[in-house]
Amino acid sequence: MVTVARLNVAVTRARHRVEVVASFHGADLPDNANKSVQHLKRYLHYAEQGPTVLATAAPDAEAAPESPFEEDVLAVLRDWGYDVQPQLGVAGFRIDMAVRHPGAPGAYALGIECDGAMYHSSRAARDRDRLREEILRGLGWNLHRIWGTDWYRNRKDAQRRLREAVEEACAADPYAPEPVSTPVPSTEQTPAEIAIVPVAESDRSEWSRPYRALGWEKPYELKDTLSTAAGLPGVDLRDPAAKAVVAEVAHHIITMEGPIEEDVLIGRVRSAWLLDRSGQIVQSSVRDALSRLRKKNKAVRSGTV
Repeated sequence: MVTVARLNVAVTRARHRVEVVASFHGADLPDNANKSVQHLKRYLHYAEQGPTVLATAAPDAEAAPESPFEEDVLAVLRDWGYDVQPQLGVAGFRIDMAVRHPGAPGAYALGIECDGAMYHSSRAARDRDRLREEILRGLGWNLHRIWGTDWYRNRKDAQRRLREAVEEACAADPYAPEPVSTPVPSTEQTPAEIAIVPVAESDRSEWSRPYRALGWEKPYELKDTLSTAAGLPGVDLRDPAAKAVVAEVAHHIITMEGPIEEDVLIGRVRSAWLLDRSGQIVQSSVRDALSRLRKKNKAVRSGTV
């Protein structure tokens, strides 16, 4: 019987070296609610692959897709018979969905990214996502990207490419160690010789006057949302009928203060309801409101709202 206490004793008593001998791999242990098994699984992963595996968070059994596009892709993968974990946390990021390896239920064969129309409309989002992809690949993740436009306009080809990527990833050995990158040998360089030519200092010209800021910036103006939200604390955010109220309040805040960061908007709604903290209920209520507003073309998301 594996317990956290016994595992702690087994892995913390050595001063210099630990050698692990096991008849199974960490990837052979499936994800379940038993925390002791999950600790053992992560320790075996660490012993086999090194510290990079610690970047992957434990999967959330209640995690769900964040858009109808992701729901559609997830349904297709599960119809094909694959075990898929949506919204997997890795190194502070979230992979839209990860396909578990059929030969090792505790290992992931492929990460899938779903990019909708908003991705194409924001250069900042593309640059940020490019860096994110480099980090994930550096941690050993095999990634496949699906474009929302391709999925809906050319679904047959998009599904074919997805299936090929999944089958190729699942055909790989789940127990193979991560490839070690070979550093590029440095080449000795000879410093360049730069001739220094003295230049006579001349009087300050008309065009070289000191730079002066013109003050064109428009300061951000913080509006008073509470004055427009009388009686809101009496509306229970858990009530389905409150969704329309939250959407109306969010639209008012965006109209008065936009563009506005999403976390700032969440804080403004929290203040409108006179709450002490922005918990999961507040966050999900605001995100649902933003989804409603985007469908009605009352809000556009591109880094800020």
